[in-house]
Amino acid sequence: MADKPTNTFEANRNRQLAVEAGQKRVCLSLRYDGKPRVVEVQVVGTSLKNRPAMRVYQVEPQSNPAPSANFRLLCFDECFSVALSNRQAAPPRSNKNNRDEGFTRIEWAYV
Repeated sequence: MADKPTNTFEANRNRQLAVEAGQKRVCLSLRYDGKPRVVEVQVVGTSLKNRPAMRVYQVEPQSNPAPSANFRLLCFDECFSVALSNRQAAPPRSNKNNRDEGFTRIEWAYV
């Protein structure tokens, strides 16, 4: 199996954009695993694998099967073409909060 492409030079900028999107309550558009996505940032921090990451709710394209499948943990060094979107983010999703279990450290959370 081939390694995932990484974007280490843009990882810190991607993290900054994720925090900015959360503070402005707008979505992020990005490419992850080679696919375009529009996401609402829920949490920004350090993952259990000690990687800078964000917990997001994917709003485009919609995932199947269940809506809970739309929650994803994305590592910043695997995100490409990250930009603020004009789409407003919905209020925080009720089944995710700032005590997200996927993180050892939380830098920012949508509360």
